[in-house]
Amino acid sequence: MKSFTKHLILLLVSISISFCISVCDAFWPVKTHVHVNNRLDDPKENFNIHCLSGDDDLGEHQVTHQQDYHFAFTPNFIGTTLFHCTFSWPGQFHKFDIYKATRDGCTTCKWDIYSTGPYRSLACGIFFHLVVRFEVLRR
Repeated sequence: MKSFTKHLILLLVSISISFCISVCDAFWPVKTHVHVNNRLDDPKENFNIHCLSGDDDLGEHQVTHQQDYHFAFTPNFIGTTLFHCTFSWPGQFHKFDIYKATRDGCTTCKWDIYSTGPYRSLACGIFFHLVVRFEVLRR
């Protein structure tokens, strides 16, 4: 009888651990993907992008016209994740918060960088996208 009790307890512990892992995975945030597209007016104009968070420095990258730079991360569980980027091209230098947990909350964030500022494309259904301009680039 002692053997049966040990096996039963072991089985219940295993089921409990499996259940906890399943439930925790369901509530733990998935990776967020940020895409930043070069939509500057001049097709020959590239921009340099340098993105950072409080924990990560993603380095500087050059983005050619109509191309994108992207990165992925797992937001923190308290909802304070912030990535800010600098953008530079000849005669211009700007800063922008490219991902702000309190503002965005997306798992795929798509940004288009125009000379007039950053615009985010929001999926509003199967048939169309709404483009929203959040802020003008800061000098």
